[in-house]
Amino acid sequence: MSFSTFSLSKLALVAAAFVSQVTATTVRIDVSTDGDAGPTRLVFTPNTTTAAVGDVLEYHYHGATHSVAMSDFDSPCNPAKTGGFFSGVFSTVAEENPNVFRVTVNSTDPIFYYCTVAGHCQAGMAGVVNPTSDQTLVAYKANAKSTTSSAPAGVFGGEVVAAGADSGSSSSSTPSSSTTSAPSASGAGSATTTSSAPSATETEKKNGAATLTASLVTILGAIGAAVLMA
Repeated sequence: MSFSTFSLSKLALVAAAFVSQVTATTVRIDVSTDGDAGPTRLVFTPNTTTAAVGDVLEYHYHGATHSVAMSDFDSPCNPAKTGGFFSGVFSTVAEENPNVFRVTVNSTDPIFYYCTVAGHCQAGMAGVVNPTSDQTLVAYKANAKSTTSSAPAGVFGGEVVAAGADSGSSSSSTPSSSTTSAPSASGAGSATTTSSAPSATETEKKNGAATLTASLVTILGAIGAAVLMA
């Protein structure tokens, strides 16, 4: 059996996509807490991080009313002009909301984000993924102080799921009953918290990804040998 160059190219693309999926990392970002048990704060923790294409940003919401929306560096506290994401506004009365908002990273360009609730972004509630030397969170926050916040019309660019749920499990394109699309006391979240700890440790995930990747490399090697012999 022989393979065309086109078929091999398609196989290579599929292999690359497969490797990206099995090695993807979930980046946890806590909304309105710095890890203390005290009063909520207008922060994202961490507010500066890095992520590769295929990684998932997972936003965990804590007490009070907050949201996350992608922004452009040169237009702080306002939605990104192209693409982006918006979680909707989460109103949480529990220590942690039972739902999270997940966004899959599709570029290593800087991703700035902010809380759309009035006054929060101006007070410093913003963050960045993959900052550069000329696009920093410090500069973004400085420019944000003199702006007025706005928000997208509805949830998009990610998914609202139960904390701890596997990727691809049942989800909603709009916030569930524990969240609202605008600040509202009646939309407060359930007082019952759900653990956000993953079912497998990071070590187990990495080992599993390494095993799958090694298997794929072996299969591709065998196919390549068959092509050369054809």
